[in-house]
Formats: sequence, C-alpha cells, structure tokens
Amino acid sequence: MRERATKALLNCGIPMNQSGFLYILDAMELFTEHGAPFTNMRMVYEIIARKRKHSVAEIMENIKYSIEFGFNNCKTGGWLTYFGLTYTPKTNGNYLAYLWERLRDEECKE
Repeated sequence: MRERATKALLNCGIPMNQSGFLYILDAMELFTEHGAPFTNMRMVYEIIARKRKHSVAEIMENIKYSIEFGFNNCKTGGWLTYFGLTYTPKTNGNYLAYLWERLRDEECKE
C-alpha cells in the first residue's frame, strides 16, 4: 500500500519533501492495518505524532497543508485520476479515507 500511496501522492502534486507527505503515508498504513479508515481522526494523528515525535497539531497541519498544496498545484491530472473533477477536500479525514478507498480498489482490481 505504501508504494501505491507514494505514487498517488506524487501524481496528485504533493512533493515528497513535505512532512505531510510522510504523515499521509503513515495514515494509509494505519488504515490498512485497521482494515478501514478510522472514524476518529484524532486517534490517527496521535498515533502518528507518537511515532514521529511531533505534536498532534503539527501532524494535522502538515497533512492539511500537503492536501491543499496538491489540490491547488496539481498540473499532471493526477488529482482528476484519483478524485474526479468535482471532489474538493473538506477535511483531512475525508481526503484520507477517500484516497485509501481508491487505492484499495486499485489493489483489488490487480
């Protein structure tokens, strides 16, 4: 899942040098281990914060920044591939859950 998520994030215009990139990958791995997206994103942020030794607020803000960066700067069409024309990220949790579902569907089709 991590390799597939890395490719998706890069295609969506999110650069690897942003902290949020790594935290989104961590979230995808947590969802995969759990078998589904968490309904309480605070728990996801706390797990990642402990793992990365940063505050929950830093994790949340870095993920949000990376999502917004990708949405506003994607020139490759990757955003359309994963989210379609009408999808705009409302919350980190919505974006992460939607991305995980798309990646899981791709994996099942192979």
